[in-house]
Amino acid sequence: MKRLISGIVGIVMLCSSFLSVGTALADETYTFGSAYSEIKAFDTSSLSETSIGDSGYKISTSSSNYNNVVVRDKSSTNSGYYPYGSGLADNGYYLFLGSGGNGSVSATLTLPEEVEAGKYINITYAKPYATNNGSANRSAGNENTMVVGSETVDVEAICEYDTWYTTSIKTSAAVSQIAITLGKWSALAISEISITDSADVLELTSDVTELYITSETQTVLYSATVYSCVTTEMDGTEIIAKGSADSSASAVYSIDTYDGMSINQNGELTVTSAAAPGTVTVRATYGTSERTMTLLLKALGSAASVSIYGDELVKAGETAEYTALPITEDGVVVPARATKWEIVGEYAGAEISEHGTLTVSYTSAAGIVTIKSITYRVCF
Repeated sequence: MKRLISGIVGIVMLCSSFLSVGTALADETYTFGSAYSEIKAFDTSSLSETSIGDSGYKISTSSSNYNNVVVRDKSSTNSGYYPYGSGLADNGYYLFLGSGGNGSVSATLTLPEEVEAGKYINITYAKPYATNNGSANRSAGNENTMVVGSETVDVEAICEYDTWYTTSIKTSAAVSQIAITLGKWSALAISEISITDSADVLELTSDVTELYITSETQTVLYSATVYSCVTTEMDGTEIIAKGSADSSASAVYSIDTYDGMSINQNGELTVTSAAAPGTVTVRATYGTSERTMTLLLKALGSAASVSIYGDELVKAGETAEYTALPITEDGVVVPARATKWEIVGEYAGAEISEHGTLTVSYTSAAGIVTIKSITYRVCF
């Protein structure tokens, strides 16, 4: 069995230096008007394609379940199926679609203009709690999805109730409609849809946020991914859901000017011994999108103690390997340093090498061997 078996303060040597039908125009935003309008009452009929006022949108539904379509805002009169309580924040007039408790509802929202391939469709929407009587929250957590081109937005899975979100989707082919599916007792609110040439669909990640500077050259890997579909809270930047990666897109990596460091276009950050302690900003850009991460560079400093890890039981005639871990005063394990090993006191038939290998001869008697490590800081 291996475990931590001892810890002895090490000796430290200080160093003095550290080294189509109509095509949507760019940046168009389409809303649903500025007045209450009941497009379809809450009943079991289906709705043939119907214009939503003069907004340019058209809507249709298909179901034998109760369903309704309304343009409303937070202060609109409630009837049929509508938002429950006052939790859904005011976001102007929006399109509300609801389903009752007898089955699923399919709806098709036709956009004011066909969107050509390569554009971004940005949908601002919410999953509201809903009711049909004002006293019972009917929301049941059933299917609630939007399909835009090849991307499916799982509203039920990724969204909290009564919170506005924006999903940006890059079109791989021309898109003119959004397919919506609502399970039993579900609702969807859409406040606006914009068409843009670019969107914030970039993510930058790394497993490393801090690094000790050593005499050796080290690398830290960063990964910048451009997605075809990204969801954030409305006006937010943190990605809460993402679709498929956009294999046709690549980000550009850079860092602020910093001695002893460089980054290539594979996202490999190189840190040499010439780097100084401080904070480095790593940046990835794609079009108008930019993401940054910081890397905290630390000096090795002095080890306050040394912990030894290895076998606690060694049979006669066998060997065992031990590792010394220098630890700072705040409990941080720092990179391995030059180490001197020795056996404390006399013990016949046992010896330890400069690399921490303990050898016990066949003739050694049973007993306890105490080993000690002394770590040295190597100046560079």
